[in-house]
Amino acid sequence: MFISTQFTNLHTNLQTNLQTNLQTNLPTNLPTKLPTNLPTNLHSQHVKMGQSNESSTMSEESFVYQISMNKNKISNINFLSEPTTMMMEEKKNKKWEGENFYEDIKIDILRIERNINIEVSKRIEENKNIQNVIENTANKMINNILNKITTKIENISNHLDDINTKCSNLENTIKDIKMSLPSKIQTEMLSLKREINDFHMMINKHIHNKKKRDNIIFSKIENINTYIHGKIHNEISFKEDDFIFLKNESMKLLNYDIDDDINFRDVFLDEIEDIKDALALTVKEREQSDDDIIQAMNKYTSVLQKALQSVITSGR
Repeated sequence: MFISTQFTNLHTNLQTNLQTNLQTNLPTNLPTKLPTNLPTNLHSQHVKMGQSNESSTMSEESFVYQISMNKNKISNINFLSEPTTMMMEEKKNKKWEGENFYEDIKIDILRIERNINIEVSKRIEENKNIQNVIENTANKMINNILNKITTKIENISNHLDDINTKCSNLENTIKDIKMSLPSKIQTEMLSLKREINDFHMMINKHIHNKKKRDNIIFSKIENINTYIHGKIHNEISFKEDDFIFLKNESMKLLNYDIDDDINFRDVFLDEIEDIKDALALTVKEREQSDDDIIQAMNKYTSVLQKALQSVITSGR
């Protein structure tokens, strides 16, 4: 409606300018007003023309140029034809004599009046043509402008619809997140607490089992050490008893009469030698068995130490 009002004002200004030009260029007996049958509701005519989907390519500069050309065309039209002008000049040069002078003047006046009427009709026709040009050009300009405005409005409405759709989707997503996020966080926290408790229980169980294994290993080591020490002590005490017994027997044998017991002495010495050899062999076998036992215990203790170290490192 604003654009229609602007073009109505433009039409009124053009009509006023044309009336002023006609008043200054036409004779006084011509009509001084243009026909008032121009359409004032340009917007309704534009709606009817917009339904035909015609596109106009005329710009505002061509519109102004065409109006100025029509105005110049109107102002350049002569009221009197060329023969009439020449006749008038000849009449001025002649003398005012003769019986037909007034008749000629009357005929000339009638001819001038006829030419003026013809010129007035031409001017009216030109005014109608100018009105038609103004109406068509204004309607085409309004059509172009409203088509552009309609296209812009449609594009803006489409963009606004897209924005509204995106905003609604974003709002729904945010609502879903707000609804699901607390429960999700709570569920994850509960599962995390359960995992932490299970981990603590597993660590405590591992520490308890490690302590039990360490106690078992230490008790086994103590038993082995006790067994080794007892075995060594028994072997030493047995050897000491044998040595004391041998010493006593030797002292008893030395106290016997040599003369009476020479033969017995020889036999005894032989027996003593046999006993010594047997004792030496027994001592040697016992030493070898003790060495084997000590080596086995050393290997057993080294294996236990390695097992303890591996358990300690795995526990860390």
